[in-house]
Amino acid sequence: MRALCDAAGTTDYWQLPADALADRLADGVARPRPASELTLRGRDVPRLDLPGKIAGRPSFVHDLQPPGLLHGRAVRPPSRGAQLRSVDLDVVRALPGVVAVLRDGQYLGVVADTEHRAIAAARKLQSLAQWDEAATLPDAAALPDFLRRARAETRVVTGDADDLPLAPGLQLLRASGRSSASPVTTRVSARARRRKSGN
Repeated sequence: MRALCDAAGTTDYWQLPADALADRLADGVARPRPASELTLRGRDVPRLDLPGKIAGRPSFVHDLQPPGLLHGRAVRPPSRGAQLRSVDLDVVRALPGVVAVLRDGQYLGVVADTEHRAIAAARKLQSLAQWDEAATLPDAAALPDFLRRARAETRVVTGDADDLPLAPGLQLLRASGRSSASPVTTRVSARARRRKSGN
């Protein structure tokens, strides 16, 4: 290696020919440099991130907790074409932290003050929902033909969400300044707050 160094005794891997790196006999007689001859380059860099990591302080986008933040979860049918026969929404509404429980046809949803409470409420809602299911898939051998002839349901939603009417007695709230809430999110939050207060 020393034979390949320049007059100052330095080189780098880019200056070494490829065969110079590989064409060497590893005889095991090289003398390691004593620790007393070693020198350190550079300096320690303070790990400013460690205190927060050790203390478990929030530092990611999902740790943000803006004022009034609510969490939602959807409960979907167990199979294609399943019809919701019955569900007791009042049981879920009584759970701690639940702000709203929604039903729109076969769609069920919950809104809660924390993510964990929303998950727990959705699981409870899933367990209470009674569905009528029917066989919707054919035998595996007939599946390609079934998919080609399957009836498609297309519904195009046009317009602006701001043009949709509010339910009676609700007030549309808008936020300004630095906020990630959209008008639609604000509207849903306003509805949830009104429902929780009983108005």
